[in-house]
Amino acid sequence: MQIITSMAIPATLYVLGIFCFTFPLVWLQKRKQKGKKSPLSGHLLRSPGTSLQSRIEDLSLDIMVYIAIVPSFPLLIYSLYLPQIQVQKTTNLSILFVLIFVFAVLLWFGFKVYQLMTERNNCRLGLDAEMAVGQELNQLMADGCRVYHDFPAENFNIDHIVVGPTGVFAVETKGRSKAKKRKGKIDATVVYDGNSLQFPGWYETEMLLQTQRQADWLRKWLTSAVGDPVYVQPVLALPGWYVVRKADRPIRVISGKEAYSLAKASGISLNAEMIQRIAHQVEQRCRDVEPIAYRQEKKR
Repeated sequence: MQIITSMAIPATLYVLGIFCFTFPLVWLQKRKQKGKKSPLSGHLLRSPGTSLQSRIEDLSLDIMVYIAIVPSFPLLIYSLYLPQIQVQKTTNLSILFVLIFVFAVLLWFGFKVYQLMTERNNCRLGLDAEMAVGQELNQLMADGCRVYHDFPAENFNIDHIVVGPTGVFAVETKGRSKAKKRKGKIDATVVYDGNSLQFPGWYETEMLLQTQRQADWLRKWLTSAVGDPVYVQPVLALPGWYVVRKADRPIRVISGKEAYSLAKASGISLNAEMIQRIAHQVEQRCRDVEPIAYRQEKKR
């Protein structure tokens, strides 16, 4: 009985401490919100990077869970191994095995946390890029354009959609970090030749293919939803980079500060009625964000 007690006490104290700390806080917060609801009755439009913000929150929660588990794991192993120590049934070999096992598991946890942190940093870079481009695109509203962000498609999102007198644009935004070499514009220049992107030290083509695929999908979806042919122009935005264009087709590549160019003549013209029809279809899918204050848990 004494052995069982010695095994259970450390783990029980750890779990009880977490419960006693978190349960009163959750209960008090729910009681405070009881009987209240949000003044907003409808859903909100998506903001730039809405999906990335959600992903960052999920990654941060996963990281916290892993970090919370790490201290409890050695404690659990100790509580299970303690009875053998008390009855003196341990050997140097068994102790070495336990230490190797604990080290291996902690190393695995560390690797998982490193992976999650790396992904979160990449998401943060992407979020910064989408917000920067989104803010520039919002300026086009003064020119009669409708601008939507984080459009939910089929298993992917279109970062930005612009609908205006000069046509419909599917804008894909990519955040790419720059080296700290302090060579001025050389370190911040990307060359677009119509087929690939030449960054300082590496090539990229996949982002161009992705931009084209998303524009093609949006063209087909809008044509079906509106009932008339709709041409969608693919645009790739690289905020913070100076873009040297040796070709303007098949994809338009711009820096974040060149968003104004989408409001210029492009050989395509949409009248006010067609803009409204297209915008209506796009807005229906983008207006799906629930207000977070006093949000009720959905019953299954």
